[in-house]
Parts: sequence; C-alpha cells; structure tokens
Amino acid sequence: MRKSKVLQTVDWLCVFMLLVLIFLALAQVLFRYVLKISVPWTEEVARMVYSFLIFTAVILVEGENGHMKTTYFINKLPMGARVVLQSIINFASALFLCGLIYGAIRMARSSWIYKMGSLPNVSTALVYIPIIFGMPFVIYFLIKQIIHYKDYFIDID
Repeated sequence: MRKSKVLQTVDWLCVFMLLVLIFLALAQVLFRYVLKISVPWTEEVARMVYSFLIFTAVILVEGENGHMKTTYFINKLPMGARVVLQSIINFASALFLCGLIYGAIRMARSSWIYKMGSLPNVSTALVYIPIIFGMPFVIYFLIKQIIHYKDYFIDID
C-alpha cells in the first residue's frame, strides 16, 4: 500500500523533529560538559519537541496500522464477527481520542498564561497543540480502517 501525502508529510516531520532532538542533546552536552555553561532552554525545548514527536508519530503509526497487536483470538472468529469486533475496538479508540482532544483543549486554555521557565515568551500550553491537531488524523485513520477492513486486518484467509 502506497503512503498518502499526509503520511509522507508526517513521516518527514517526525524525521525533522528527531534531528532537532539529536541537535538539542548534542548542544546540551557541548554547553554543559565542554564549555561549562548552563543552558537550561535546551532541556525545555527538547522536552517540548519530544512530546510533539510522540503525538505526531501516533498519526504515522495509526495510518500505517503499525501498532503491535495480538490477533490470535480475533483471527479465530468468523469474518463477520471479526469485522464487528474490530469496528467496536476502533470506535472505542476514536471515542477515547475525542475525549483526549477535549481535555487537551481545556488544558491548553487553562495553561496558556503560564510560561516556560527559561523561555518566558513561550507558553507551556504548546505541549497540547499536537494532540489538538494530530488526533483528528488518527480518528480519520481509525474510521478508514473500519471502512476498508480487508486492506488493513486480513492476515489469514
């Protein structure tokens, strides 16, 4: 199956964020141990980029149906039961993600006034942005898996 433009973009975004993380870690080592200078913003930015990477990579994993799963018992079910059970699982996952988006919006609103310690112009609420914008894509891929069940879940048959 060929990657969609969305997944290709997310893939490159994840690679970019990983490279930024590597650069920040190297900068932190350079400043702290070689130059003997404390630069706290590298740690805070690395933490922020790491959370962006995690929630952005979820889009990629779900779009490629790459989650680890044990399908032994599901594969023993008749095809109709398999489709129903996987649809229920995906629907429950989508409902959970809707709650996650709602909670992220509420947390972003309530924490927008708080700033990062070493970067006083940057709000701590930025950590919720990839949840708010990324999880609708995950919900889209969950629904797509329900609609195109055979393309995603048939390993045996």
